[in-house]
Amino acid sequence: MEGVEIASKKFKDMLLFFSKLKDNDVIIYCYRGGMHSESVVALCNSLGFSFYKLEGGYKAYRQHVNTYFIKLYIHCTDSYYIWACWFW
Repeated sequence: MEGVEIASKKFKDMLLFFSKLKDNDVIIYCYRGGMHSESVVALCNSLGFSFYKLEGGYKAYRQHVNTYFIKLYIHCTDSYYIWACWFW
C-alpha cells in the first residue's frame, strides 16, 4: 500500500473503498472510452481484486440500453399496450 500512496494519494483512498467490495462483482467504467478504467482494473486485479471493465465505457452502455428500449417500445406498440411490456 505504501507504493500506491507514493504514486497517488487519491488512489490510496480508492483502494480502501474497493477493499470493502472485494467479495463482490465490481464493474469499473469510464465516461468515454475506457483507458482510465482499464488501468484501474489492471492495477486492482494485480493486487488481488477481481474487477471487470465495462467495454466501451458508459456511453457505449447507454447506447446499448437506449437501443434495447427503442426495440422493446416498437415491439410493444405493434402487439400490446405499451405499459404491459414493462412488467415482462
